[in-house]
Amino acid sequence: TIDHEDRTLPPEIRLHLIETAFQELFQPLPTHIELEQRISRTIRAGYIARDPFAQGYHQEKEAKLKQINQYHPVAQHWPSSSLVFTSIGLSGMGKTTGHERTLSLYPQIITHSAYQGHDFNFTQLVWVHLECPPDGSTRSFCLSFLETVGTIVGEDLLARYGKGKPTTDELIISMSRVAANYGLGLLAMDELQNLSAAKSGGTDIFLNFLVQLVNVLGLPIVLIGTSEAATALGGKLRLARRGTGQGALRWNQMDKKDGDWTLLLKTMWRYQ
Repeated sequence: TIDHEDRTLPPEIRLHLIETAFQELFQPLPTHIELEQRISRTIRAGYIARDPFAQGYHQEKEAKLKQINQYHPVAQHWPSSSLVFTSIGLSGMGKTTGHERTLSLYPQIITHSAYQGHDFNFTQLVWVHLECPPDGSTRSFCLSFLETVGTIVGEDLLARYGKGKPTTDELIISMSRVAANYGLGLLAMDELQNLSAAKSGGTDIFLNFLVQLVNVLGLPIVLIGTSEAATALGGKLRLARRGTGQGALRWNQMDKKDGDWTLLLKTMWRYQ
């Protein structure tokens, strides 16, 4: 909101008020609308085959969890479904803010007590937004996931699954189990370019893990990164872009002739 009394404040105070635009001013653009539609479709598509009331669902879930490990053979392509898409663009284009704003439209936690006339005590985790660890390792990512989800659901998952220096394979199983037990609807994976820091085949191992989460558990994933992510991953990311039902969302630099640029300036101009 605009408080016209702010115009009467001393210049040094008004300079501080300019900084509030970075926190408070957000103009939805067509890219954000497209992002919301993709996330909406991805979350819903991921839940279709994960009905906890379906016969044999829990037995099938346990069987699938046993298939998850970091050394599973590399998939030749990402699943040709609507369960994964990439979001790539230049640094500073607002990718992280756009995803955070879009995800905030959905409740992160839904506490169920009944479903279709049956008692159903279940805590559903709709989405999680995480950064790829700086070292690009699968182990660090699993630990970060357990810590973040634990904070969200109010349970010390890191103490429960991270005690005794578990192996990477054990952490992978633990993370996958937590994601399955809480019915995670979407994993947004940010700063994907950090995979370039992975050593000794770490990139392949990490991507194998992500592919398994999608193929085996049916967990939808959004891969978010800068143009460096495409360079670091090479052909693997090209396969990801071609093989996903939602395709690749590009965050391109705005042009002065672009309607998006005009819309943004008109919104900002009200705060002059």
